[in-house]
Amino acid sequence: MSSTTRFSDKFLVRLPHGMRDQLAEAARENGRTMTAEIAHRLQASFGSAQFEKDCVVLRLAITPGMKIEEVLELLAAAQMALPDGARVVVS
Repeated sequence: MSSTTRFSDKFLVRLPHGMRDQLAEAARENGRTMTAEIAHRLQASFGSAQFEKDCVVLRLAITPGMKIEEVLELLAAAQMALPDGARVVVS
C-alpha cells in the first residue's frame, strides 16, 4: 500500500445511472485512473467556483470558415447579452 493511499480520505459515493461508465471513458481518454479523474474534475470545479460566481460565462461557437465580420457580430451580440459593466473576455 502506498503512502498516498494510506493517508487519503476514503469516501463512498452513489452515482446516477450511467455516470460510472462516463467517468471510466473519460479516465481512459485522459490516461488517469477513475479516482484521479474524479479528483481532477472536483479540483477543477473548486478552482473555477469564484470565477463563475462573479461572472456570466457565454460559450461562443466560432467555427472554421467564419468571416471576421461574422465573428465580430457574434462578439457584439455577446456583449449586448451581458449586464451593464460586464465585459467580453476571449480565451
